[in-house]
Amino acid sequence: IYTRIHTLSLHDALPICYFVDKKERTIKSSAYDIEHVIYATKCDYFVTDDKNCFKRAEQIYKKIKCKTKILRYDELCDLITKN
Repeated sequence: IYTRIHTLSLHDALPICYFVDKKERTIKSSAYDIEHVIYATKCDYFVTDDKNCFKRAEQIYKKIKCKTKILRYDELCDLITKN
């Protein structure tokens, strides 16, 4: 899966990931988000409260047919307390 994501050209992948190059911080943040999303492909759950990261993960996982479930922190807490 990691290889499939990286085989996309950077030019093609950035619009998928809501990449905005207004500030260097935004660029780094987007890169870190994508890195976390990639690592989480090996997990059952990916947890984030960052709206943009959540959207990136949804689109990337849909594109690569990843089964990792994306949760917000409150959803994780609900899941834990129910079990």
